[in-house]
Amino acid sequence: MRDEHIEAMDEILRDAGVDTDNLKIKEIAQAFIDHMNAMREMESYSHISSKSECEKCAIKDREIKELKEEIEIYKGSVKKRRNASSVYIDKYTKSVLYDI
Repeated sequence: MRDEHIEAMDEILRDAGVDTDNLKIKEIAQAFIDHMNAMREMESYSHISSKSECEKCAIKDREIKELKEEIEIYKGSVKKRRNASSVYIDKYTKSVLYDI
């Protein structure tokens, strides 16, 4: 453990009115660092386990749903205006194509 962590923990404890020796401070600092590392590790697994557990994933899912609905609205508009039976997008030419 780095001395800066111990010094910071010593200052924090003294500011809080806790007076203890360097060995205890080192133990406390190490326990806190271990705790923070464990929390970071748990957070990294929360994105892997399930989409329903991940708020960011849920937001992205809603955005994707909205974009898909918007695409269908555009396709429907082209169908009506061109009297087309189907509408599709050519990803390579970035063109909207349709069959009559």
